[in-house]
Amino acid sequence: MNRRLVSASRRASPLLALLFTAAVQAAPPAWFSDPTTQCRVWNPSPAVGESVSWNGACVEGKAQGDGTLTYSTATSRSEYRMFMLDGHMAGRFELREFDAAGKLTSQKSGFEPGEAALEEIYVKKLSLDGKGFSVDYRINRKLQGTYRENLSDNRERAVYLTPSGSDDADKRSKAVFLARYNPATKNWSSWPNQAQRDKDSLTDYVVVTGSPGAWITIPCDGNSYEACVRVFEAQLAANGYADWPAARMQRIDATWLQVEVQAREQEKRRQELAREEERRKREHQANLEKLSAEKLFTYASKLEQNQDYAGALDAQRAIIERFPNHKFASLAIARLPVLQDKLDRRNAELAADRANAERETRAAADKVQREEQRQAQAKAEQDRQQAAQAQMRAQMQAAYEQCRSQADECNKSCALDGGAALVAGIAGLASPKSVNMDGLNQLNARAQNSCSRCEAMARTCEASKP
Repeated sequence: MNRRLVSASRRASPLLALLFTAAVQAAPPAWFSDPTTQCRVWNPSPAVGESVSWNGACVEGKAQGDGTLTYSTATSRSEYRMFMLDGHMAGRFELREFDAAGKLTSQKSGFEPGEAALEEIYVKKLSLDGKGFSVDYRINRKLQGTYRENLSDNRERAVYLTPSGSDDADKRSKAVFLARYNPATKNWSSWPNQAQRDKDSLTDYVVVTGSPGAWITIPCDGNSYEACVRVFEAQLAANGYADWPAARMQRIDATWLQVEVQAREQEKRRQELAREEERRKREHQANLEKLSAEKLFTYASKLEQNQDYAGALDAQRAIIERFPNHKFASLAIARLPVLQDKLDRRNAELAADRANAERETRAAADKVQREEQRQAQAKAEQDRQQAAQAQMRAQMQAAYEQCRSQADECNKSCALDGGAALVAGIAGLASPKSVNMDGLNQLNARAQNSCSRCEAMARTCEASKP
């Protein structure tokens, strides 16, 4: 049976490298800067010779808020419309990819898994002619399953799980296909081109369920496309896909909307704090330049009480620089080492807090990594045990079949011996004097023994049946 499953093309792109198995990481993650604005963005998977540009706000040197991020190489250009937080993608994006000539090659939308505050995400890829799409679902970055729909001349549909986390056609499970079908040969194919359809006479449609090596074909009433769509949708519900793709996508969108509102509120508060900090800096600088020596000393004392030791140092130095002969200059000189000591201790405390936070973050990351490794090892052991069990079942089945074959051969011999005894017996009845009765008795005994042995062999076979 032809079970060719044509996957959507997957081309490496910077922020989506984790989404498609064909993407190859060319360099370690790094910060990239827009050469014009020097605004920085985080690139988790840089390509060779790649450059970036960001059309949006830049806060403290990092991309912030809504905007368009463009990644360019000598052979391609990828444009993302997205929401950024501190130079990182915050979740939802719309992507258009172009080749070196500027021709559109791919359109996607969805969520970037690295920085999105979501457990479950999706990425929807649109066909360039607008007549088809595919949706990949991921939980904690790992691919879970795919829904595909081709509305061109083929009009196939498909849904399947990928428990291995990789979109490998040989590892897909619990699949439901609305596929092209040859009713004469019973062959089917998903996403065949015109040449293959003509070659294999794929003229009808069929719904196929199961997994590689265990496919089940479900004929449609009249093999019409509309009838197969109804069967396909019924099989979606029967296999647990009733909410794919629309309802599941809407649920993820709704979850993201809540996260996005929180992210935008945080960004709003951050901008308000930044504006307040900028106002305070301007006011502080004006005080340093305009206040009298007496007011500067009072101002420095107030800053020190508020534990703004750096600001207090600025004010005391301003007294010394602007009023070197004033009586407050000597007082300011006396306060400098005290303030510097307080500032150094404060900075040491902050550095210790940061170091502790970093250690806790690393410890949490290490714990997650160890748990992922443990789960991977457990999965590998489970796969090994399942493979061993499958091999054992296959060996038991082969042994059973061999045993049955021997029992069948034994039964054939039994039947032949029994037939010979029956013929001899009939001959003995017709002409008793011409028959060796001792030989006849031996023949009967051999037939009976043979049949008993065959029956015992058959019982042994059935007892060992897997």
